[in-house]
Amino acid sequence: MKSNNALSGQISTFDEKFWVKDDIFVNTRNDLAATDAIHLVDCTYLEWQDILSTEKSPFDNTDGEFEQQFRIVPDGIHAKRLHLDALLVRRDSKKLLVVFHGALDREKYILPRFEFKTSVKRFDGSVLFISDPSLQTHDELGLAWYVGDEVDNGHEMITTLVREFARHLGTEKIVLTGSSGGGYAALSTSFHIEGSVALPFSPQTSVEGYYQGHRTRLLSSAFSTWPDLKQGLLSNVTRFDLGALYGSNAARNKVWFIQNTGDKFHILNHCIPFAKSLGIDFSKGDYRNDNIRFDLILYRDGHKPPLPRTMNDYISKAFDL
Repeated sequence: MKSNNALSGQISTFDEKFWVKDDIFVNTRNDLAATDAIHLVDCTYLEWQDILSTEKSPFDNTDGEFEQQFRIVPDGIHAKRLHLDALLVRRDSKKLLVVFHGALDREKYILPRFEFKTSVKRFDGSVLFISDPSLQTHDELGLAWYVGDEVDNGHEMITTLVREFARHLGTEKIVLTGSSGGGYAALSTSFHIEGSVALPFSPQTSVEGYYQGHRTRLLSSAFSTWPDLKQGLLSNVTRFDLGALYGSNAARNKVWFIQNTGDKFHILNHCIPFAKSLGIDFSKGDYRNDNIRFDLILYRDGHKPPLPRTMNDYISKAFDL
């Protein structure tokens, strides 16, 4: 096993010329310390202690199949200022599908966002949709890879939520999926859940490898108070670089990486670099190792999510891995 400090798979350079702030965005970020006066209707509010309880389940008062939105509020320990929004579709099943959304047009969509509800509506297990908590930091932030902010690690929050919901549901198999930035979150979360399967569709694998505008908006809204940018990035390298994450220790999960060949940008800037960080060389006909498999297929032109039939076919097969 590799040492925790052996980030040999790192894809990003973390050169500060690629990590710049927008002062206007910095000055208009949301005040997360202010009281949230908006109370969501038909939403169950939970404390983290409700999620972590071994004596009582948050679903004790519900029977059979149901759909319920949840908001887990900060407790100063597991989350200091970001809440976590989720939608659970519970079915009598030992399977749990976790779904993450990609980039949002904030003029079109309001938070929380639960993408692919229609696409996976025929799935026969429980489904947990999770909204990116990082987007709370600015009303115009549309993509944040679920990383959280300066004080809350979004990936750790979500990992805890998925593990504990799975425990309460009696889950035996977890598959985590998403497209683009949602695929990034699926890869990151699955890494920390032993025995789970990550099923990303054309994901980013390095924040630095994506377009400057998205990175600048994230830095300016969620991480603008870091006193030392370089040190902040290096101290959080596995949140921003999946090559470093998967290179830090032997993976205990499985990954089925679905890359659309109609999306050249993501092949060149995310799929191939991530594969190389794992010692996988496509040019030699090498597309897998013991834990990770790459499928390069054409399912759409450009960078678009898979069609429902394609997505559901892969989800069904992923539960058999």
